[in-house]
Amino acid sequence: MENKTKNLKNNVKNQEKNAKNKENNQKNDKKIKKNENLENNSIEKEIEMQTNYNAGNEVTKREKKMSNAEKALPGLIITIVTLAIVLLAVSIAFFQVKKEKKQVDNSLSSIYASSYYTMVDSVNNMVVDSEKFQSLPTTEAQRMSLNNMSEDCEVVLAGLSILPISHNNVIAVTKFFNQVGGVCEAYLNKLNSGENLTNDELNLVSQISLILQDIKTSLNKQNEQVNKGNYNFIDSTTLDKNGMNEFSVSMGDLSNDTIDYPAMIFDGPFSSALEEKQILGLSESVVSKEDALNYLQNQVYNGTNTKIEFVRETSGEFETYDFNVTIDGVVYLAQVTKRDGFLLNINGHNEIGDVAISNDKAVDIALSFAEKVGLKNMNAVWLEVDNNCAYINLAYVQDDVIMYPDLIKVKVCLTKGNVLGWEARNYAFNHVTRNVSTNLNPADYEDKLGFDYKLQAINKCVIPLDDGKESLCFEYIVEKMDGIYYIYLDVNKQDIIKVLKVVNSNGVQLMV
Repeated sequence: MENKTKNLKNNVKNQEKNAKNKENNQKNDKKIKKNENLENNSIEKEIEMQTNYNAGNEVTKREKKMSNAEKALPGLIITIVTLAIVLLAVSIAFFQVKKEKKQVDNSLSSIYASSYYTMVDSVNNMVVDSEKFQSLPTTEAQRMSLNNMSEDCEVVLAGLSILPISHNNVIAVTKFFNQVGGVCEAYLNKLNSGENLTNDELNLVSQISLILQDIKTSLNKQNEQVNKGNYNFIDSTTLDKNGMNEFSVSMGDLSNDTIDYPAMIFDGPFSSALEEKQILGLSESVVSKEDALNYLQNQVYNGTNTKIEFVRETSGEFETYDFNVTIDGVVYLAQVTKRDGFLLNINGHNEIGDVAISNDKAVDIALSFAEKVGLKNMNAVWLEVDNNCAYINLAYVQDDVIMYPDLIKVKVCLTKGNVLGWEARNYAFNHVTRNVSTNLNPADYEDKLGFDYKLQAINKCVIPLDDGKESLCFEYIVEKMDGIYYIYLDVNKQDIIKVLKVVNSNGVQLMV
């Protein structure tokens, strides 16, 4: 019993011990779990802190990026606006240049078209007048017809000088109309003096009529192309490899070699003396297009409000740079030679009003312009006024000797006093230093001049001869009953070699 009781007590104790151990184990498990929870919480907190730190960095970076972007944005806007302004300015400038060029082109085209159609009409009128000339019944009818042809000649010559054609290629036809105008004036003088025209003189008008018919045919063919829009006066793409357009080529095909014209002065002594020979008046040095432009801008037209634009290069007897020169709304075509950078031609046109410039002033303007071109020792040897413009021939003077082969023709507007025309081909071809010494006295040879004359002036001069050579001469300008004569006595031969008669036209004035 006691043992049972003892065992029972022992069992109870064991159970209590087991219960206590179980309780202790549970406590330990709780501690372990608690520790695990603490450790997990610590890790979670650490992860959360790291996450928050990283997130904070990202936010900071984004803030910094946003801050930098915000700082860069005004600069970017300024750059874009600046570029837009520059682009707008360039576009406006380009548009303005294009607009101005178009205005100049339209102005030039209008001038050229007017000159062209007027010239065509004048040629057609001359054909009609010359064809019916031999059948005219009275002297008065002949006089009216000659007057009409003379006026039409002047219109044609004005057109040839204004149109954008190679003047190197229309020498023959220009000379033809110059001579036809001179023939008309000579015949008018004869009729006005009470004489009748001879059969030979009437036949000459018939020969002239045939040439005029050829010119009319050529012009009318060209006129068809103009009317169809196939020819543009200012389009340089219509030029051939020699710098010549179709109109210039067609005009150059005409020749007046079959007509033997009388030896008379129509626009000054030896003004058309030009032989096909070597260019003597220009050096071999070649200038650039920029040099030619600077020459015009800084020398020829220095001090004027001038706009100069390059047009094209031209090849022919002279290779040239061609420029459009605009001064006070007047447009000129200027040609500067590649050799030596010499001003070869100027052609311009403006409205002609009342005369405001005297002839003497016009001569001063021409001589002053020659100095700007770079020419000194020039002298005016001929002046003629027509349609309120002065046509002045300048000749180089060496040791008081007039060099007629070195002529330059200048056209001065008597309304505005500006130089509308300049033609210096003779000078460019012929100008050299010559031997002009002589011990002879021109007064010793006046008995060779004949009788019934009034001596106006005596000059020493060099003249061109028909064979291309030159002659040192005494020039006697005498007035006879039937007009003014230029008589030339060769110094070496001591004899008269040429006599030229002045054909008076409206307002001729000699400068000696």
